Amino acid sequence: MDHDLVRILGWKDARRLCHSFGGEILQTSNLRYLERSWRAWSIHQLARVSGLSPADIADQIGLSVSRVREILRGNPPEGMPGRAGQNGSEEVA
Repeated sequence: MDHDLVRILGWKDARRLCHSFGGEILQTSNLRYLERSWRAWSIHQLARVSGLSPADIADQIGLSVSRVREILRGNPPEGMPGRAGQNGSEEVA
């Protein structure tokens, strides 16, 4: 009853999870794919809206210039929502 799973999920869901996956090692997602998507969207927005050079963007975001150029060669993620529940139509200033 004092296990973290019970505290986080509640007794009923923790019991069901243990029953279904007991004895297995489960690894939860670290959600890095969302971070990469957000970063790519932000880079495209900075280049398009602010007109920043790849070198300036790389400096602001902490990536290499070659990585920023590689991201800019790709397509921007569509309709990337903002972190605070924005609908994706707002632009990065």
